[in-house]
Amino acid sequence: MSPLTHNGLNRFKALYLNEDGADVWFKFRSDRIPAHKLILTTMSPWLNTMFFGSMPEGNEVDMINSQVSANAFKEFLQFFYMDDVNLSIDHIEGVIDLAKQSLTDHIFNECENFLMKSITTDKMCFGYQLALRYGANKLKAICEEEICVYAETILRSSSFLEFPYEFLENLLKCDALACEEKDVFNACIAWAKSVCKLHEKDPSKAENLRAELKDTVYQIRFVSMTKEEIASCIASYPGLFFADELEEIICMNGQVGEVMAKKFNWSPRYFNLQWDKGRHLDCNRFAKWNLWTMHRLKKVEKLLFTTNRRVLLNGFICECGDDCNKEVDILITEMKINGPDIVERYSEKQVTLDFNYKRNKCESYLALVTLKKALLLRPKYKYEIKISIRLDEIEKNKKSFSRTTYKKNVLLDFDIKLRFEEKYGFISQLNLIRFDNKNIVQKLIHSPLAWFGKEH
Repeated sequence: MSPLTHNGLNRFKALYLNEDGADVWFKFRSDRIPAHKLILTTMSPWLNTMFFGSMPEGNEVDMINSQVSANAFKEFLQFFYMDDVNLSIDHIEGVIDLAKQSLTDHIFNECENFLMKSITTDKMCFGYQLALRYGANKLKAICEEEICVYAETILRSSSFLEFPYEFLENLLKCDALACEEKDVFNACIAWAKSVCKLHEKDPSKAENLRAELKDTVYQIRFVSMTKEEIASCIASYPGLFFADELEEIICMNGQVGEVMAKKFNWSPRYFNLQWDKGRHLDCNRFAKWNLWTMHRLKKVEKLLFTTNRRVLLNGFICECGDDCNKEVDILITEMKINGPDIVERYSEKQVTLDFNYKRNKCESYLALVTLKKALLLRPKYKYEIKISIRLDEIEKNKKSFSRTTYKKNVLLDFDIKLRFEEKYGFISQLNLIRFDNKNIVQKLIHSPLAWFGKEH
């Protein structure tokens, strides 16, 4: 509750949308909203000018041709009548537009803060568009960071295809998109095809695609692609690039001589999801004081866990009772914590587990699994690693074997905490990569709560 509740704007709360004493009306197509000039003009220079300069006779303001809805205007009026306002994501665009028009910085800042707190991944493109349109720099920074993190998902989303050229141009200038560069190229092509259809142009013609993409193609980092990927991009859309551009792309990839950048951005995106020894973390589940039990291998072995911070899963170690190889299928699923909804799935088929290392003082053998691509793990989601073992492989291992009790909570690097649902299981260790682009020491200095694992 605001400290001004008793002597601040809340004294006008009873007048909000109240026709009694109203001396101005805002007319929409299906609504007529009452207000009070004295209250509005004390907070907004724009409204003050409107009422005492260009106010039409009859004390009625025509909002029929306005781009703002009646519901958005009602939410906007809350700021003039009460301390505690209730904003909604459905009408925030209209409210922030009115805040910008009315020259009320405090309302604009409140709208920006609301968006920063409530924006979700599926609305990130929407938030980014608002940030660019209205100059909301704090929101822009947050959206760019989140878009970089979830670049793969966002570039494939339908909302990405609906945004204007300026959005694409700003996005491609980001140096930290967490995806393969060929995904960036494919997203640009998909966006251009969507715009061509909107403008009733043939999306199969490369010249039409280029006309929509314009100079944004220069922000595609071909320097980060392999020769095969570049060849595939060029061959798939002949005519998309001019001769001098093709020459620069070839020189860029081959680093020929002292060739300097002319049009294209030669800086590789510094964020990638591949292995980085400097950020390597081993999440070892072995308890300090081991309690031994007997365990027989199941047809399907599972591990369910959560993390309080973004980390990258590069692989894991499995534990078994013999030193033979096993053929398995691996499925990793991301789910919402408070529901069964599956967000993402990742699978690898016919993986061979080579159990060739025996752990000391234990009748167990270990096998390392390295994923083909590191996976991003994030807070507020739970993850399940499911390993399906072929029936004949289980028959080979009928005997039970000793198994240590695992820790259910593991703390890494002061601030990364993983919570496991099982005390036993097939997977004894996760191989992780610290996600943060910033140095951990800098992060802890600037964010003291990180020492206690409380910063999310």
